[in-house]
Amino acid sequence: SGMQLTCWKDAGIATPADLSNRTLGVWFFGNEFPFMSWMSKLGISTEAKGEMGVEVLKQGFNVDPLLQRQADCISTMTYNEYWQVIDSGVGAEELITFKYEDQGVATLEDGLYVLEENLEDPAFVAKMERFVRASMKGWKYAEANPDEAADIILENDASGAQTEMHQQRM
Repeated sequence: SGMQLTCWKDAGIATPADLSNRTLGVWFFGNEFPFMSWMSKLGISTEAKGEMGVEVLKQGFNVDPLLQRQADCISTMTYNEYWQVIDSGVGAEELITFKYEDQGVATLEDGLYVLEENLEDPAFVAKMERFVRASMKGWKYAEANPDEAADIILENDASGAQTEMHQQRM
């Protein structure tokens, strides 16, 4: 899992035990479950800010709450939002990160799923096998050719929001 909590060091956060009595930005829509599991594991309430509780700020899929100091920590992915914070001018030495994987609460992400009954159809299974093989071939090509892969994304980015450097890191 690439999910992590990214925090300001100057907020006095050095270990997970320091998260109490803080405001933490958390993604929802299913992404909150590893966070809630982690807080439960630590014995920290998510009901309210206090000695053994945190205020949970429902975070959009951006880094604004950290940059605007609305939250002491926010949800980030190691390969995406963390770098958005760095690209905004924040130094890595100003941050501390807690990877969910290291905290024992990581979950599988962005998987491919099928309905079990479809696996009884040999034609469907064959089609899915071809799809997975082609996808893996594409990922391996992108890994071996990051500049070209970034160019392909940029050529197809209708929003114009993507940058070459960001896509190469992705």
